Amino acid sequence: MYFTSQLNLLALSPIFPYLDAGPFKVGPFTVHMFGLMVGLAILTGMYVTQARAFKVGVNTLYTSELLTWVVVGIFVGSHLFEILAYQPHRIARDPLILIRFWDGIASFGGMIGLLLAVMLYLRYRRQKLLPYLDVLMWGGVHAWLFGRLGCSYAHDHPGYFTDSWFSVRWPVNHLDQFYNVNNLPGRHDLGLYEFLYTFIIVGAFYLLNRKGRKFAGFTTALLFVMYAPMRFALDFLRTADRRYLGLTPAQYLAFLMFAVGVGMFILLPKTPQDPQPIEVEQEEKEEEPEEELETETEEEPEEEPAEVPAEVPAGKEDKPRKAPGKSKSPSKNPDRASSPELTPA
Repeated sequence: MYFTSQLNLLALSPIFPYLDAGPFKVGPFTVHMFGLMVGLAILTGMYVTQARAFKVGVNTLYTSELLTWVVVGIFVGSHLFEILAYQPHRIARDPLILIRFWDGIASFGGMIGLLLAVMLYLRYRRQKLLPYLDVLMWGGVHAWLFGRLGCSYAHDHPGYFTDSWFSVRWPVNHLDQFYNVNNLPGRHDLGLYEFLYTFIIVGAFYLLNRKGRKFAGFTTALLFVMYAPMRFALDFLRTADRRYLGLTPAQYLAFLMFAVGVGMFILLPKTPQDPQPIEVEQEEKEEEPEEELETETEEEPEEEPAEVPAEVPAGKEDKPRKAPGKSKSPSKNPDRASSPELTPA
């Protein structure tokens, strides 16, 4: 009987430990685990995106420029969406909350900011959208691992308390135990769940891209279709998020994301597409022959036109020319030559 009760207790015990890595000092600086993970996420995402762009033939120069726009778009979009969709009551008390971009972020807002930044930049560069969006989603899902690991340490996406084995062992001395009226041993940690699920998405990316080039938009559509249902389901476990008609803002966007992903799989051409050539390179190639022609023209010395001899009157062809600089020969009569001209009387 005692052994059976111990097995039942073990079966109901949460399997995930409570991750706790508080702030630690590095010289004069205080490092928070969430901030450290966000920094690693940015670096990882930029590196993997560049590597993927090089591998599939997307221009790395434009990709590097685009990444700067994307990082800014993610931070601005994630904060504005958090305040406008989840905490609008804070605007009346403190309107400056809208520009304090470090005070509250939401992942779907970051996705909106990313898409807007990508569309603006590629419109400016006159490039195709889907090849660049694919490499960004490829790098982004690797960055998501570190981002959600940071959430797992911060525990900023808590769910309901539960007696399920698939949960986190919540500390008994935690302040949130005030809401644990049923004294349940575990709690759903949605940041941790997303962190674990992201490994499945990454595995699917590598598995489905092993052979051959996929059609433009494949990686983006796959991410939308895989991430949206999971996020839609997990948000039912959230405790403090604002809801509109029973659903969180993220759930409405997850539904839209899934519909877009399915539509991309159905409507996009299935033939592999090469990224749009870079117009800068085209212009340089077009200008090269002209520049070479100009160089050759400059190097060749100009030929002077041949002088055409003047017509010589008849009878004077054989008369030799006088050497330049020589004076006229003196007259046969020296007296006449030296005397002034005589005029007749």
